[in-house]
Amino acid sequence: MAVARCASHPHAAVLLYDFMIGEAQEILAKRDLIPTNPKIRPPPAGVELTFMDPAQMLDHGRKWTDLWEKIITKPQ
Repeated sequence: MAVARCASHPHAAVLLYDFMIGEAQEILAKRDLIPTNPKIRPPPAGVELTFMDPAQMLDHGRKWTDLWEKIITKPQ
């Protein structure tokens, strides 16, 4: 979750961000999504988390988009 630097409604964007990292975590957990707050629900056993450097993500954005489309969005 992030707020764009040039958001057309920056105050609303910050409110959404605050909601998503706070109250929304419990809502996500109730909908069987994995919240980012381990106090709400810890990650499933055996799941290894990998954190990515945001600069690397931006520098190699096309590569990650292509992989996402190949693996997730395009039917096999």
